Amino acid sequence: MNGSVETLLVVHIGVVALFLAAVAWLLWRRGLFRWDRAGFWAWFSFLLYFAINPFFALQGGDLSVYRINLELSGGTERGLWILFVLLAGMAAFFTAYLRAHPRVITWRLRGNRVTLPMLAGGAVFALFGIYSLLTRRAQVVDTGQELVVEGGRFVGQVTGYENAGYLFLVVPLAVLLLSRSRWAQLLGWLLSGLLVFLALPSGWSRFVLVSILIMVALANTLKRRAAWPRWYFLPLLLVFSLALQLRGHVQWTLAGSGGALVDLSRQVVQDLGASISNAAASSEVSALATWYLGSYATEHYYGYSYGLPVVNYALTGWIPSRFFPHKYFLVDWLASQRLYLGNSATRLLYGAKSTLLGSFYNEGWLVGVILLAALAGVLSRKLDGMLHPNAPVLVRATGIAMMSVLWMVWQSSDTWGVMTLGTLAMPALVLWLFAPKVRRRRLANRVPVGVTQ
Repeated sequence: MNGSVETLLVVHIGVVALFLAAVAWLLWRRGLFRWDRAGFWAWFSFLLYFAINPFFALQGGDLSVYRINLELSGGTERGLWILFVLLAGMAAFFTAYLRAHPRVITWRLRGNRVTLPMLAGGAVFALFGIYSLLTRRAQVVDTGQELVVEGGRFVGQVTGYENAGYLFLVVPLAVLLLSRSRWAQLLGWLLSGLLVFLALPSGWSRFVLVSILIMVALANTLKRRAAWPRWYFLPLLLVFSLALQLRGHVQWTLAGSGGALVDLSRQVVQDLGASISNAAASSEVSALATWYLGSYATEHYYGYSYGLPVVNYALTGWIPSRFFPHKYFLVDWLASQRLYLGNSATRLLYGAKSTLLGSFYNEGWLVGVILLAALAGVLSRKLDGMLHPNAPVLVRATGIAMMSVLWMVWQSSDTWGVMTLGTLAMPALVLWLFAPKVRRRRLANRVPVGVTQ
């Protein structure tokens, strides 16, 4: 079994690396292999989760998660099948992405004028975001409320909005960073740094901390009309990410978090090679191994979900549970139809992610992967249009907020992506409702029925 797993991973890495090399060349030829394109972030995520992680796992890392998951899911045949599904999904995504027609996204906004209702709506979200940041992340304000999470749901006194409401601050910060005013830009930089500092104590804010740095780099890249961020962003982002990976989900105090981060960063710099190897081979990014077992569990025990969880989360997930306690009725119904998988496999899959493509497989087998990956490719091209220089500031700010978390969306699942992207976009939606818009053509200007042109 040991040799077969190693051979499987060698074949997998070689095939995926060749495929992604060809895609990188195609993206580069089209001018899309750049920091501010959603196709690049998809390519980077595929490389990280489906090539770099298994490569470092082979180079002295822990292969046990691959061995165990393959043993429970049918052996190397399962690995070869998932390789085929992966190639089909990546091909569907990049084909749709490259064939989609780029278009500037404007949301019918008329310029960048800010109205008084927009300021009022933005202030409400900002105040709630600050409250969430101070109580649930920085923990400088003790509300005495109990945080209880069961099955990914907040069943205690702390609500999901209170826990994740600090994400409401991301789009307003992006608006400041993209402003024409140098003072507004400076304020955006300072407030972004303050958000990172205040969120640092929480062991469950790692992806947001990294995403804030990516967002700042994206905003600076757009302002300069460049393809890549300034030279110092990449090593800073690398060391910061590795330090957070080394730290894990450990909670810090605000007073000691700065020194602890400096110590971890110094440790990363002193042995950069080992830090990269350990982080890349970590079980936290072993999404491929999770996909092996997760696909088997879906086929034989759980059943396909046919997009119902995504529909459920999109339609009612945003409603507070105190107003609609049974808002996850479709998700609960699907869970009631599942067969019992077993303790060992259940523990391995608990909290583990098989990437966005893996969740597409759970929706509808190979067909689901191809169709949903193609849809993701089209939507990613539209996201590119949100970052166009001619797009309004609010559209561009929402775009870079969403693009800054794509690396994590691709590692997670479709339901997590819908919730996270939706939370980021909520302030933008309210601002858009009160923003001046371009009127549609009046009915009198249309061609009357029966008249040919």
